[in-house]
Amino acid sequence: MKNILSIIFILLIVFPLSAQEKNKNQQAQLRADPSFSDIQLQEGNELFNIDANDLGQLVFRRNGSQTDETYVFDDGLRRFYINDASNVAKIDMQVTSTSYGFLGLNGTNGNANFRLTTISGDNDSGYFGVYNADGSVRVAAYSSSSNAGRIETKGPNGNDNVRFSSLGANVDHGYLAVIDASNTAQAGAYVNVNGDGIVFGDVKSFRVDHPTQPDKHIWYACVEGPEVATYNRGTAQLVNGEAFIAFPEHFALLANPASMTVSVTPLDSDTYGLAVTEKTATGFKVVELKRGSGNFAFDWEVKCVRKGYEDFEVVRDKNSDAHLDDAANPNEPDTAIPGDTESSNN
Repeated sequence: MKNILSIIFILLIVFPLSAQEKNKNQQAQLRADPSFSDIQLQEGNELFNIDANDLGQLVFRRNGSQTDETYVFDDGLRRFYINDASNVAKIDMQVTSTSYGFLGLNGTNGNANFRLTTISGDNDSGYFGVYNADGSVRVAAYSSSSNAGRIETKGPNGNDNVRFSSLGANVDHGYLAVIDASNTAQAGAYVNVNGDGIVFGDVKSFRVDHPTQPDKHIWYACVEGPEVATYNRGTAQLVNGEAFIAFPEHFALLANPASMTVSVTPLDSDTYGLAVTEKTATGFKVVELKRGSGNFAFDWEVKCVRKGYEDFEVVRDKNSDAHLDDAANPNEPDTAIPGDTESSNN
Protein backbone atom coordinates (compact mmCIF):
# COMPACT_ATOMS: atom_id res chain seq x y z
CA MET A 1 0.00 0.00 0.00
CA LYS A 2 2.91 2.33 0.80
CA ASN A 3 4.38 1.81 -2.66
CA ILE A 4 1.03 2.28 -4.41
CA LEU A 5 0.43 5.54 -2.56
CA SER A 6 3.92 6.68 -3.56
CA ILE A 7 3.14 5.85 -7.19
CA ILE A 8 -0.11 7.81 -7.16
CA PHE A 9 1.68 10.70 -5.52
CA ILE A 10 4.41 10.70 -8.17
CA LEU A 11 1.98 10.42 -11.10
CA LEU A 12 -0.49 13.06 -9.91
CA ILE A 13 1.72 15.49 -8.00
CA VAL A 14 5.39 15.11 -8.72
CA PHE A 15 5.30 15.22 -12.52
CA PRO A 16 3.89 18.76 -12.70
CA LEU A 17 6.41 20.11 -10.17
CA SER A 18 9.28 22.29 -11.27
CA ALA A 19 12.86 21.09 -10.97
CA GLN A 20 13.28 23.18 -7.84
CA GLU A 21 10.18 21.61 -6.22
CA LYS A 22 11.39 18.13 -7.11
CA ASN A 23 14.61 18.71 -5.25
CA LYS A 24 12.60 19.51 -2.12
CA ASN A 25 11.04 16.06 -2.17
CA GLN A 26 13.50 13.81 -0.33
CA GLN A 27 11.29 10.67 -0.36
CA ALA A 28 11.55 9.78 -4.05
CA GLN A 29 14.06 9.93 -6.84
CA LEU A 30 13.32 9.75 -10.55
CA ARG A 31 15.95 8.76 -13.02
CA ALA A 32 16.08 7.45 -16.54
CA ASP A 33 16.63 3.73 -16.89
CA PRO A 34 17.41 2.23 -20.29
CA SER A 35 15.86 -1.12 -19.30
CA PHE A 36 12.39 0.45 -19.00
CA SER A 37 10.35 2.70 -21.24
CA ASP A 38 9.73 5.25 -18.55
CA ILE A 39 10.92 5.78 -15.00
CA GLN A 40 12.06 4.30 -11.74
CA LEU A 41 11.05 5.39 -8.23
CA GLN A 42 13.44 4.88 -5.35
CA GLU A 43 12.75 5.33 -1.67
CA GLY A 44 15.45 4.19 0.68
CA ASN A 45 16.45 0.69 -0.37
CA GLU A 46 13.25 0.10 -2.34
CA LEU A 47 13.16 0.45 -6.10
CA PHE A 48 9.95 0.61 -8.12
CA ASN A 49 9.78 0.53 -11.91
CA ILE A 50 7.05 2.02 -14.07
CA ASP A 51 6.78 0.87 -17.65
CA ALA A 52 4.30 2.14 -20.25
CA ASN A 53 4.66 -0.58 -22.90
CA ASP A 54 3.48 -0.92 -26.48
CA LEU A 55 0.57 -3.17 -25.39
CA GLY A 56 -1.28 -0.22 -23.90
CA GLN A 57 -0.36 -1.29 -20.36
CA LEU A 58 1.06 0.64 -17.44
CA VAL A 59 3.18 -1.87 -15.49
CA PHE A 60 4.52 -1.43 -11.96
CA ARG A 61 7.22 -3.78 -10.65
CA ARG A 62 8.95 -3.88 -7.31
CA ASN A 63 12.76 -3.84 -7.55
CA GLY A 64 12.44 -3.84 -11.32
CA SER A 65 12.27 -7.63 -11.30
CA GLN A 66 9.91 -10.07 -13.01
CA THR A 67 10.20 -12.26 -9.90
CA ASP A 68 8.30 -9.80 -7.69
CA GLU A 69 4.65 -8.81 -7.66
CA THR A 70 3.51 -6.86 -10.72
CA TYR A 71 0.70 -4.31 -10.86
CA VAL A 72 -0.76 -3.80 -14.32
CA PHE A 73 -3.17 -1.14 -15.57
CA ASP A 74 -4.34 -2.23 -19.02
CA ASP A 75 -6.03 0.61 -20.84
CA GLY A 76 -6.96 -1.50 -23.87
CA LEU A 77 -8.92 -3.99 -21.74
CA ARG A 78 -10.00 -1.46 -19.09
CA ARG A 79 -8.39 -3.74 -16.57
CA PHE A 80 -6.28 -3.75 -13.43
CA TYR A 81 -4.63 -6.89 -12.16
CA ILE A 82 -1.90 -7.93 -9.74
CA ASN A 83 0.47 -10.75 -10.63
CA ASP A 84 2.52 -12.81 -8.21
CA ALA A 85 6.25 -13.46 -8.44
CA SER A 86 5.58 -16.06 -11.15
CA ASN A 87 3.71 -13.43 -13.22
CA VAL A 88 0.39 -15.22 -12.64
CA ALA A 89 -2.64 -12.98 -12.02
CA LYS A 90 -4.00 -13.24 -8.46
CA ILE A 91 -6.39 -10.27 -8.49
CA ASP A 92 -8.19 -9.31 -11.68
CA MET A 93 -10.56 -6.33 -11.91
CA GLN A 94 -11.93 -5.10 -15.23
CA VAL A 95 -14.73 -3.72 -17.33
CA THR A 96 -15.10 -6.18 -20.19
CA SER A 97 -15.65 -5.46 -23.86
CA THR A 98 -19.38 -6.13 -23.35
CA SER A 99 -19.45 -3.52 -20.57
CA TYR A 100 -20.00 -5.58 -17.44
CA GLY A 101 -17.76 -5.48 -14.39
CA PHE A 102 -15.64 -8.41 -13.28
CA LEU A 103 -13.62 -9.11 -10.14
CA GLY A 104 -11.68 -12.34 -9.79
CA LEU A 105 -9.41 -13.72 -7.05
CA ASN A 106 -7.14 -16.67 -7.85
CA GLY A 107 -5.32 -19.13 -5.60
CA THR A 108 -1.66 -20.10 -5.49
CA ASN A 109 -2.22 -22.63 -8.30
CA GLY A 110 -3.68 -19.93 -10.57
CA ASN A 111 -7.23 -21.33 -10.46
CA ALA A 112 -10.25 -19.26 -9.48
CA ASN A 113 -11.09 -18.80 -5.79
CA PHE A 114 -13.87 -16.21 -6.11
CA ARG A 115 -15.68 -14.54 -8.99
CA LEU A 116 -17.91 -11.48 -8.85
CA THR A 117 -19.41 -10.99 -12.29
CA THR A 118 -22.61 -11.65 -14.31
CA ILE A 119 -24.34 -14.82 -15.47
CA SER A 120 -23.63 -16.05 -18.96
CA GLY A 121 -26.03 -14.59 -21.48
CA ASP A 122 -27.30 -11.85 -19.15
CA ASN A 123 -24.82 -9.10 -18.40
CA ASP A 124 -27.30 -7.27 -16.17
CA SER A 125 -27.80 -10.08 -13.63
CA GLY A 126 -25.17 -10.44 -10.91
CA TYR A 127 -23.26 -13.60 -10.03
CA PHE A 128 -20.99 -14.55 -7.12
CA GLY A 129 -19.09 -17.84 -7.18
CA VAL A 130 -16.84 -19.67 -4.72
CA TYR A 131 -14.51 -22.21 -6.32
CA ASN A 132 -12.50 -25.22 -5.17
CA ALA A 133 -8.81 -25.89 -5.77
CA ASP A 134 -9.55 -27.24 -9.25
CA GLY A 135 -11.29 -24.02 -10.26
CA SER A 136 -14.77 -25.61 -10.22
CA VAL A 137 -17.63 -23.62 -8.74
CA ARG A 138 -18.98 -25.06 -5.48
CA VAL A 139 -21.17 -22.21 -4.21
CA ALA A 140 -23.08 -19.86 -6.50
CA ALA A 141 -25.40 -16.97 -5.75
CA TYR A 142 -26.99 -14.99 -8.55
CA SER A 143 -30.04 -13.22 -9.91
CA SER A 144 -31.73 -15.65 -12.25
CA SER A 145 -33.26 -15.03 -15.67
CA SER A 146 -36.72 -14.90 -14.04
CA ASN A 147 -35.54 -12.03 -11.79
CA ALA A 148 -35.51 -14.20 -8.65
CA GLY A 149 -32.57 -14.81 -6.33
CA ARG A 150 -30.93 -18.23 -6.31
CA ILE A 151 -28.24 -19.91 -4.21
CA GLU A 152 -26.69 -23.28 -5.06
CA THR A 153 -24.13 -25.48 -3.35
CA LYS A 154 -22.57 -28.19 -5.47
CA GLY A 155 -20.90 -31.54 -4.89
CA PRO A 156 -17.71 -32.90 -6.48
CA ASN A 157 -19.76 -34.19 -9.44
CA GLY A 158 -20.75 -30.60 -10.30
CA ASN A 159 -24.47 -31.11 -9.59
CA ASP A 160 -26.43 -29.08 -7.06
CA ASN A 161 -26.75 -30.70 -3.65
CA VAL A 162 -28.69 -27.87 -1.97
CA ARG A 163 -30.72 -25.23 -3.82
CA PHE A 164 -32.44 -22.11 -2.52
CA SER A 165 -34.63 -20.78 -5.28
CA SER A 166 -38.25 -20.17 -6.29
CA LEU A 167 -41.13 -22.18 -7.69
CA GLY A 168 -41.01 -22.42 -11.48
CA ALA A 169 -44.40 -20.89 -12.27
CA ASN A 170 -44.46 -18.55 -9.25
CA VAL A 171 -41.11 -16.88 -8.75
CA ASP A 172 -42.31 -15.05 -5.62
CA HIS A 173 -42.87 -18.41 -3.87
CA GLY A 174 -39.80 -19.76 -2.08
CA TYR A 175 -38.25 -23.17 -2.70
CA LEU A 176 -35.59 -25.21 -0.89
CA ALA A 177 -34.37 -28.55 -2.21
CA VAL A 178 -31.91 -31.14 -0.88
CA ILE A 179 -30.66 -33.04 -3.90
CA ASP A 180 -29.04 -36.44 -4.46
CA ALA A 181 -26.07 -37.32 -6.69
CA SER A 182 -28.32 -37.75 -9.74
CA ASN A 183 -29.61 -34.16 -9.37
CA THR A 184 -33.04 -35.23 -8.07
CA ALA A 185 -34.63 -33.42 -5.13
CA GLN A 186 -35.23 -35.98 -2.35
CA ALA A 187 -36.28 -33.57 0.40
CA GLY A 188 -37.30 -29.96 0.57
CA ALA A 189 -39.84 -27.30 1.29
CA TYR A 190 -41.68 -24.78 -0.88
CA VAL A 191 -44.80 -22.67 -1.21
CA ASN A 192 -47.04 -24.02 -3.99
CA VAL A 193 -49.16 -22.04 -6.46
CA ASN A 194 -52.07 -22.03 -3.98
CA GLY A 195 -49.94 -20.43 -1.27
CA ASP A 196 -49.70 -23.62 0.79
CA GLY A 197 -46.48 -24.47 2.60
CA ILE A 198 -45.25 -27.92 1.50
CA VAL A 199 -42.57 -30.08 3.14
CA PHE A 200 -41.57 -33.28 1.34
CA GLY A 201 -39.20 -36.21 1.71
CA ASP A 202 -39.10 -39.98 1.52
CA VAL A 203 -39.41 -40.29 5.32
CA LYS A 204 -40.53 -37.59 7.75
CA SER A 205 -39.06 -38.16 11.21
CA PHE A 206 -38.18 -36.61 14.50
CA ARG A 207 -34.99 -37.34 16.40
CA VAL A 208 -34.14 -36.94 20.09
CA ASP A 209 -31.14 -37.85 22.22
CA HIS A 210 -31.40 -41.24 23.89
CA PRO A 211 -31.89 -40.51 27.61
CA THR A 212 -29.86 -43.51 28.85
CA GLN A 213 -27.37 -44.11 25.99
CA PRO A 214 -25.44 -40.90 25.26
CA ASP A 215 -24.02 -42.26 21.99
CA LYS A 216 -27.50 -43.01 20.56
CA HIS A 217 -30.48 -41.17 19.10
CA ILE A 218 -34.13 -42.21 19.07
CA TRP A 219 -35.88 -41.78 15.72
CA TYR A 220 -39.66 -41.87 15.19
CA ALA A 221 -41.21 -41.69 11.72
CA CYS A 222 -44.45 -39.92 10.84
CA VAL A 223 -47.61 -41.91 10.18
CA GLU A 224 -48.59 -41.46 6.52
CA GLY A 225 -51.79 -41.92 4.54
CA PRO A 226 -53.71 -40.78 1.45
CA GLU A 227 -55.30 -37.74 3.12
CA VAL A 228 -54.53 -34.63 5.14
CA ALA A 229 -55.85 -35.95 8.44
CA THR A 230 -56.21 -34.60 11.94
CA TYR A 231 -57.02 -36.57 15.07
CA ASN A 232 -58.01 -36.29 18.70
CA ARG A 233 -58.12 -39.00 21.37
CA GLY A 234 -58.64 -39.56 25.07
CA THR A 235 -60.30 -41.58 27.85
CA ALA A 236 -63.88 -40.97 29.02
CA GLN A 237 -66.37 -42.42 31.51
CA LEU A 238 -69.77 -44.03 30.89
CA VAL A 239 -72.49 -42.91 33.29
CA ASN A 240 -75.50 -45.23 33.33
CA GLY A 241 -74.41 -46.67 30.00
CA GLU A 242 -73.81 -43.50 27.98
CA ALA A 243 -71.45 -40.53 27.51
CA PHE A 244 -71.04 -37.48 25.27
CA ILE A 245 -67.47 -36.46 24.41
CA ALA A 246 -67.15 -32.80 23.47
CA PHE A 247 -64.27 -31.80 21.20
CA PRO A 248 -61.86 -29.05 22.25
CA GLU A 249 -62.45 -25.86 20.28
CA HIS A 250 -59.15 -26.08 18.37
CA PHE A 251 -60.04 -29.53 17.01
CA ALA A 252 -63.57 -28.49 16.04
CA LEU A 253 -62.15 -25.54 14.12
CA LEU A 254 -59.80 -27.71 12.04
CA ALA A 255 -61.71 -30.98 11.52
CA ASN A 256 -64.31 -31.58 8.82
CA PRO A 257 -67.11 -33.46 10.70
CA ALA A 258 -68.43 -35.03 7.49
CA SER A 259 -65.24 -37.09 7.26
CA MET A 260 -65.24 -38.21 10.91
CA THR A 261 -64.47 -41.76 12.04
CA VAL A 262 -64.56 -42.78 15.71
CA SER A 263 -62.99 -45.76 17.47
CA VAL A 264 -63.94 -46.75 21.06
CA THR A 265 -62.46 -49.42 23.34
CA PRO A 266 -64.18 -50.38 26.64
CA LEU A 267 -61.88 -50.73 29.64
CA ASP A 268 -64.20 -53.25 31.32
CA SER A 269 -64.68 -56.87 30.22
CA ASP A 270 -68.13 -57.19 31.75
CA THR A 271 -69.96 -55.58 28.80
CA TYR A 272 -71.31 -56.44 25.38
CA GLY A 273 -69.44 -53.50 23.94
CA LEU A 274 -69.99 -49.88 22.91
CA ALA A 275 -71.55 -48.07 19.96
CA VAL A 276 -71.21 -44.52 18.59
CA THR A 277 -74.76 -43.34 18.03
CA GLU A 278 -74.22 -39.67 17.23
CA LYS A 279 -71.46 -37.64 15.49
CA THR A 280 -71.58 -33.83 15.34
CA ALA A 281 -69.18 -30.94 14.68
CA THR A 282 -68.80 -30.45 18.43
CA GLY A 283 -68.48 -34.06 19.66
CA PHE A 284 -69.94 -37.57 19.62
CA LYS A 285 -72.19 -39.82 21.77
CA VAL A 286 -71.33 -43.34 23.00
CA VAL A 287 -73.78 -45.90 24.50
CA GLU A 288 -73.35 -49.41 25.88
CA LEU A 289 -74.75 -52.19 23.72
CA LYS A 290 -77.98 -54.03 24.58
CA ARG A 291 -79.21 -51.07 26.62
CA GLY A 292 -76.46 -51.59 29.16
CA SER A 293 -76.19 -49.20 32.09
CA GLY A 294 -72.53 -49.66 32.97
CA ASN A 295 -70.34 -47.09 34.66
CA PHE A 296 -66.83 -47.72 33.39
CA ALA A 297 -64.07 -46.01 31.41
CA PHE A 298 -63.33 -46.36 27.72
CA ASP A 299 -60.66 -45.08 25.30
CA TRP A 300 -61.61 -43.18 22.16
CA GLU A 301 -59.97 -41.79 19.03
CA VAL A 302 -61.45 -39.52 16.34
CA LYS A 303 -59.96 -38.86 12.89
CA CYS A 304 -61.12 -36.28 10.36
CA VAL A 305 -59.90 -34.69 7.16
CA ARG A 306 -58.56 -31.21 7.80
CA LYS A 307 -60.88 -28.47 6.59
CA GLY A 308 -59.84 -27.07 3.23
CA TYR A 309 -57.90 -30.18 2.21
CA GLU A 310 -60.75 -32.45 1.20
CA ASP A 311 -59.44 -32.59 -2.40
CA PHE A 312 -55.92 -33.72 -1.55
CA GLU A 313 -54.51 -35.46 -4.64
CA VAL A 314 -52.72 -38.75 -4.07
CA VAL A 315 -51.67 -39.43 -7.68
CA ARG A 316 -50.31 -36.36 -9.43
CA ASP A 317 -48.93 -35.29 -12.78
CA LYS A 318 -45.18 -34.78 -12.58
CA ASN A 319 -45.49 -31.65 -14.73
CA SER A 320 -48.12 -29.95 -12.58
CA ASP A 321 -46.87 -26.57 -11.31
CA ALA A 322 -48.98 -26.88 -8.18
CA HIS A 323 -47.21 -29.97 -6.91
CA LEU A 324 -43.95 -31.38 -5.74
CA ASP A 325 -42.09 -32.46 -8.84
CA ASP A 326 -42.47 -29.18 -10.67
CA ALA A 327 -41.20 -27.38 -7.62
CA ALA A 328 -38.19 -29.68 -7.64
CA ASN A 329 -37.36 -28.45 -11.14
CA PRO A 330 -37.89 -24.68 -11.00
CA ASN A 331 -37.92 -22.77 -14.27
CA GLU A 332 -34.34 -21.61 -13.91
CA PRO A 333 -31.08 -22.58 -15.58
CA ASP A 334 -29.50 -25.49 -13.72
CA THR A 335 -26.12 -23.77 -13.73
CA ALA A 336 -25.19 -20.12 -13.99
CA ILE A 337 -21.80 -19.76 -15.71
CA PRO A 338 -19.82 -16.65 -14.74
CA GLY A 339 -19.29 -14.20 -17.61
CA ASP A 340 -15.94 -14.87 -19.26
CA THR A 341 -13.05 -12.60 -18.44
CA GLU A 342 -11.03 -11.24 -21.29
CA SER A 343 -7.55 -12.51 -21.94
CA SER A 344 -4.67 -10.16 -21.28
CA ASN A 345 -1.10 -9.65 -22.25
CA ASN A 346 0.95 -9.82 -19.06
